[in-house]
Formats: sequence, structure tokens, C-alpha cells
Amino acid sequence: MADKTIRRINTINNELKELQFKYKTLKSELMYKTEESQIVQMVEPMGLKISKDMPERIKQ
Repeated sequence: MADKTIRRINTINNELKELQFKYKTLKSELMYKTEESQIVQMVEPMGLKISKDMPERIKQ
């Protein structure tokens, strides 16, 4: 009984470490992909670019 519980705890701990690693990997990928330079690079083939003009206020 105690051996089974210890094995289960070890299995869950290993699973937790794996999930933490996946979380950190995905988080760092997201941080990288949301950088302005990366976004500009991804949308460049679509013909989009950063506007050099100042935005205009819409008056109501």
C-alpha cells in the first residue's frame, strides 16, 4: 500500500515537472512571437507595415 502511494506521488511529481517545462516553453515562445519586430516580420508578406504617419483623432 505504501509503495503504491509513493510510486503514484513520484509519477505525479514527474508529470508536474513536465507540465511546468511545457508551460515555461510556451510562455517564452509567446513572449518572443508577440515582440513588435516579430509581428512586423510575420505580416510583411501580407503587405502590412508600420505607418509613419501620426494617428488622427476622430471628432464626434
